[in-house]
Amino acid sequence: MRRLAPSLALLLAASLARGDEPPPAWMPAPPPLVGQQSRQEAKKLRREAAWYTGFGIGVFALGIAVNVVALDVPQSEQQQRVDGNLVTRKVLGDANWAELAGGLALMGTGFGLVWLGYYRRNQARRIEGF
Repeated sequence: MRRLAPSLALLLAASLARGDEPPPAWMPAPPPLVGQQSRQEAKKLRREAAWYTGFGIGVFALGIAVNVVALDVPQSEQQQRVDGNLVTRKVLGDANWAELAGGLALMGTGFGLVWLGYYRRNQARRIEGF
C-alpha cells in the first residue's frame, strides 16, 4: 500500500498538470496540416493510381488470354505414317512457345502496372497523412 499511494499521487498530479509551456526541444514537431494543394496532389495521385491499376489488370488479362491461345491452339504441323498413309497433325511448336513468352511478358507488364498503381495510392495516403 505504501508503494501504491505515491504512484497514485503522481498519476493524479500528472493528469492535472498544465501544458502552457512549449514542448522540450527534443520532442518532434506535430505533423503539418494538410493544405489545399496537397489535397489536390493526393487526388491527382489517386486518379493516376486508378488508371495504372485498371490498365494493368487489363494487360494482365490479355496476357492470360494469349497464354490460353498459345497452349490450346497448335501452330506447327508434323507428318506421320499411319497404315502406310502420310498423315499431317497439328502440334505445339516454336511459334506456340514464342506466343507463350509474349503472354508471360504481358502478364509481367500488367503486374508491374498494378504494383505502380498500388504505390501511387500509398503515396496519396502518405500525403494526406492517413
